[in-house]
Amino acid sequence: MKTEASLGTALIPSSKYSHSAEVDKQAFIRSIVRKRRNLQCQQGHYLHPNKTHCCIKCHKGTYVAQHCASEDQTTRCATCPEGAYMSRENFAGKCRGCQHCRSTFKQVELTPCSVTQDTVCGCGSNHYRTTNTPEFLCEPCSTCPNGTIWKECTTSSDTICRCYTGFFLRSDENSCSPCTSCQGGECEKECPGSVETPPREPSGDTDLTPILSSVVVVLAAGVLLLAARWISKQPLPKKLISAFSAGTPQQQQPTGGPPLPQSVDQMTGIPKEPNQEEMLLPPAAIVVSPTTQGLPDCIQSAGETRIPDCPAVLYAVVEHVPFSQWKEFVRRLGLTDNAICRIEAEERHMREAQYEMLRHWRLQLGQRATVERISSVLNEMELSGCSEAIQDMLSRQAGLGGPQGVLERGSPVRMFLS
Repeated sequence: MKTEASLGTALIPSSKYSHSAEVDKQAFIRSIVRKRRNLQCQQGHYLHPNKTHCCIKCHKGTYVAQHCASEDQTTRCATCPEGAYMSRENFAGKCRGCQHCRSTFKQVELTPCSVTQDTVCGCGSNHYRTTNTPEFLCEPCSTCPNGTIWKECTTSSDTICRCYTGFFLRSDENSCSPCTSCQGGECEKECPGSVETPPREPSGDTDLTPILSSVVVVLAAGVLLLAARWISKQPLPKKLISAFSAGTPQQQQPTGGPPLPQSVDQMTGIPKEPNQEEMLLPPAAIVVSPTTQGLPDCIQSAGETRIPDCPAVLYAVVEHVPFSQWKEFVRRLGLTDNAICRIEAEERHMREAQYEMLRHWRLQLGQRATVERISSVLNEMELSGCSEAIQDMLSRQAGLGGPQGVLERGSPVRMFLS
């Protein structure tokens, strides 16, 4: 019998061999996982979905029909079908759908869709697009009747007009209208001092204002006539008492003051009766009711505070809004891009241009141009600090001025009796 020595080899225990094979297997698996994790594909290639190797990307106009099986094989690509496109190298499983121009928005097709390019939509001749979004609307360019073209119409902006003398620019229509058709303060700059508000067109309904006015006038005249006849029948002292009975005691006789001087007849020494034709009242303080005291010019007492025609307020808004966010601010307020461009062209100094933009917005909105509107826009822009600063400025102005409660003393009031 042969022994282990005669065979020249030693038998390896089976348990030791299987343990060594398992260790080698685990190390091999870890190396593969590490290689997958660190696998990076070069330009023009992409990582296979299994993350085992890299495949070549498909050219534009095609999509991936089948991934490559290994790095030495190519990806199978297919051409995009009709109505779809792919504008770059890709490893997508399908192409993108072509867009359609919207005729309801007056859009026209400038370039048709192909396998490598999407449809290009735009506006026709003498039209411009209102926004840069896919849902843009095409509007006809203004022809500037009653004026000249200051800046030509482009594909993204309307014509900027400059009106002739005697005409003003309507910012909402971008057209020149005669000064005689101006209402309110929208043409204050172009037509200073020469504009009269045209009479209102009569409506189809019956206007009761003239009838009511006539009735009020007749009633007032009747009351005055009866009062005059009643006063004329009173003795002379009662006439004076009745004439001033509506006033306060301070208005009839100053408290603590000297008695009124009376003229004395030089012959008899008897005081004369007061002149029936004219009576001079003593100087007295004319008290103004607190309800008639107006607020300062720059503040209103309504629920919403309308922006006043006060340069100090408008300049304060200009100073508190950051210059870098000014155009966004006025756009949010409602000022159009055409109005912004026109004002920038007319005003060389930016501070004056900002003031003019704010003034133009105030005239355009009228009663709706309020401090609350400015505060709301500033809060939307996350500029609440600017809003608080403007409110503080208005509060300070409200505390500085205002009419006095008592008028100046020393102005006599004459009253004539017929």
